[in-house]
Amino acid sequence: MKKIINSFIDKGFNEGLNKEDYIELKNLLININDKNLILKVNTLLSLIYNAGVLNKLSDENIKYIKDNSYLLPLVLTNNNQEKIKITSMDSYMLLCPFHVDHKPSFSVTNHLNYGHCFTCKTNVSNISYLKKQENINYIDATDLLAYIFLFDIKYQNDKVLPITKKYQETIKSDRYSKLLEQGLVREINKYGVSSLLLERYNDMFKTIDRIKNNEYDSNFKLKSENKKLILTNEILKNTNL
Repeated sequence: MKKIINSFIDKGFNEGLNKEDYIELKNLLININDKNLILKVNTLLSLIYNAGVLNKLSDENIKYIKDNSYLLPLVLTNNNQEKIKITSMDSYMLLCPFHVDHKPSFSVTNHLNYGHCFTCKTNVSNISYLKKQENINYIDATDLLAYIFLFDIKYQNDKVLPITKKYQETIKSDRYSKLLEQGLVREINKYGVSSLLLERYNDMFKTIDRIKNNEYDSNFKLKSENKKLILTNEILKNTNL
């Protein structure tokens, strides 16, 4: 068994480890009793997973999904706060979803897809917010974000698909639209009108209309990518391999 595991490590250095290797290594665990070998296999599995090898989407696809979706409606979906203060450029102050919060301390900068709590110091993006809020892994959170904002990723993740509707309802709601309108007026009054400002808000409102009409983003192009984990001496040095 030790030779088999070492052959995977050698392959990681020479060719790289792919999804099929991950599945084979996971199956190997059933027949291993040696604690050191179990640790090695679990380390390999973790490295392969964290390298994004199991994600069906290319890195380019994931970047597009992150850049063309918005954090604010995601947070609003799980927040019943009546009055939301707009504090600075496209930033909204809400009750923090990650600790017991009696005074809003969680700032969402909508166009940057960035959330920060000034009390518990939690930082999130649109994907990491879904990951934390729904208690799901990175791959499931990426799929969920794609489903919410209607990027056609061509496959169905039944684990997260049922959660999609509640977030889309917020995007289509008057509450979200009114907050964006208030944010736009505030920015115009404070900073003046600019083509960049109008383009940014225009994109947000176009996204709302697209989701209301159940239309996929026509600019999203699904790209296949054969991802692999390439092992290096540095990885070897910093792990139990």
